[in-house]
Amino acid sequence: MNAMIKFYVVLLLFPFLAVSVGAQENPAIDKEYIILKTGNKKVALGNIKRGDYNFKNKVYDEALSYYLKLYQHVTDHSPLNYKIGVSALYGTNPQKALHYLLAVTPETAADYYLQLGKAYQENRIYQKANEAYNSYIEALPLSQKKMVADEVRQLMSECEFARTMANDSLPVFIINLGPNVNSFYDEYA
Repeated sequence: MNAMIKFYVVLLLFPFLAVSVGAQENPAIDKEYIILKTGNKKVALGNIKRGDYNFKNKVYDEALSYYLKLYQHVTDHSPLNYKIGVSALYGTNPQKALHYLLAVTPETAADYYLQLGKAYQENRIYQKANEAYNSYIEALPLSQKKMVADEVRQLMSECEFARTMANDSLPVFIINLGPNVNSFYDEYA
């Protein structure tokens, strides 16, 4: 009986364990479609395999390099665009992620709007980021909303703070204090 109770507890908690704001989906790339578009089965499958391996292991810059090789031939595949966008977002090219994520259909990944919001936030488009975060929360089942609501609200408050700071700037005037303080050379170090 005790084992049966543990089983039901694990079964009930499983949906909650799968959701986290820091995790990303891993939609499958349609290999046949990619092979058809690239015309080279061996190269296409090799790039998909290496890209997916690095994506799964969160080596995003490596994954990005393999996915971009596929993107040269296939620009209209939503899972590929998602993986390129996420790889760029969590790698060293976060500003480039938005271009690829905008080419993704929302049905591709459950966290699409979350990743899109982060990409907008990286590009300082805070209003659109908040709209994407709201769409993400609205798409979640009630049980998952409670789990991620605080983390998403934090992202939204970061956007609001950044937007406020960008709009609330003060004029600054730089005045040379004369030869006793400043010389002919740049003195910013």
